[in-house]
Formats: sequence, structure tokens, C-alpha cells
Amino acid sequence: MLKSLFGSKSAERILLFLLVNEQCYASQIQKAYGIALTPLQNILRKFEQAGILTTSFQGKKKLYGLNPSFPLIKELKALLQKGFAHLPSDEKKHLFLYPESKTIHYSKQKRTALSLQAFWERIIQVQQMTIRTHTGEEAIGEVNVKEEKPGVLLFIVRGKWVKGLEQDMAFHNSLRWTFLFEDSLIRLEHLRHGPDHPIFLSHLSPISPRHLQSIDPHLCQGDCYFGRLEFSQLGIYMTWRILSGHKNETLHYVYI
Repeated sequence: MLKSLFGSKSAERILLFLLVNEQCYASQIQKAYGIALTPLQNILRKFEQAGILTTSFQGKKKLYGLNPSFPLIKELKALLQKGFAHLPSDEKKHLFLYPESKTIHYSKQKRTALSLQAFWERIIQVQQMTIRTHTGEEAIGEVNVKEEKPGVLLFIVRGKWVKGLEQDMAFHNSLRWTFLFEDSLIRLEHLRHGPDHPIFLSHLSPISPRHLQSIDPHLCQGDCYFGRLEFSQLGIYMTWRILSGHKNETLHYVYI
């Protein structure tokens, strides 16, 4: 839809990929779309010279992102969000970046089981939660964890917004985490309409011993949700990416 504005379908895909994932390597774009390396590098160089992209290095690898100082960055993001909203569902899901799993010396089945068991042992210890938005708002809350039945946990959260536009606004939230042993997945549901009417959020699967992520971005009323989390004895750190024609949000949850 936007290729006539950006010069090619590849240029459109690159900008949409950066909108969704915020930062990435050229190799990740190449892997996602199979764009030949030379044309890909030429497009990235063109956008960088125009001030649309900014770059940094992680080790020896060059990391690309949309330039927040570009004079028309708000308009560009709004345009890309409109383009994203009109994509078919399969194309939307294809844009989300899936990191490669780290190699460890176990079979895939055993690796998955160990990771999920470690996560489950950590999540039952949760007592507090913090939410931070990409605009700087922050909320804190107490988490009451209840075992609904074996393999099913309820998170009942009560808290308030302590920073930003919603400061001092109290909130109440309920989530259900289900350990699907046979499928080797964690199912996450929102219970805003009560436990008998859950709203499905995501199926999470291990990608490394301490990382889980959505196996498929979830589409809800035009919004596309994708979640990733990392856990340790210090806490569970979960990031939600929410994107649509009118939303472009990143939410960071910390459970301790």
C-alpha cells in the first residue's frame, strides 16, 4: 500500500518492520523477507542519510531504528500505523521479530519442560507488580496469587498509577496463567469480565532457558498484541507490544 510513497515494496517492509520491532539488525530484516543483502543495505543507507533512521552498535553488529529526532517522525509513524492496520492478518503477524533460541545441551522437549517448570516455580512467588509505559507513566500494585486448581494460577492485582496523566488513579486487574503440560505452553488470559468469561491474550513458549514469548501475535478488535518475558530469581520482566492504526504502545511489567 505504501510502496509508491517509499519507492519499493522492500522499502515499505523495512520501515514497517522497524515500526513494529523498534530496533533490529539488517540480518533480521533479511531473514524475515528474503531481501537480497545489497539492495537491503542500499535502502537502509538511503534512509539513514535522509535522517529517517538512526544507528548504533551492539558489539560489531549495526542496530537500526526509526530516528526520534527526524522532524516528521510523528507523521511518519502515523502513516506507517495506518499502513500496518490495512495489512492482512498473516502479514501483520509476519512483521513481529522472533529471536533465535540460545543453544543449550538438552533435547528440545527436555529444554522446554525445564524452562516452563522454572518459570512456574518463579511465578507462584510473585507479590508485587510495576507497570511502566513508553510515555513515562508508572503504576504499582500488590499481587495476590491464588491457585485455582493444579496448573492454574490467578493474579488478583490492586494498585494505583503513581506517575503521569493517570496519577493516583486506582485500578484492579485479574489474570489467569495456565500451564498447558501436554502442549508445553503457558496460556495467559484477562479476567475483566469474570473468571467464566476470560479474554485470551497469548500462548507463551520458551525460546531459551529464561525467556518466553508469544507464539503468535494476538489480534483483538484491530489491535495486534505481542508479548515477551524474561525471568530470574529477582523477578519476571514482561513487555507487551501493542500496535494498530490508532495505537503504538509498549508496556513493561515487572513482577517481583
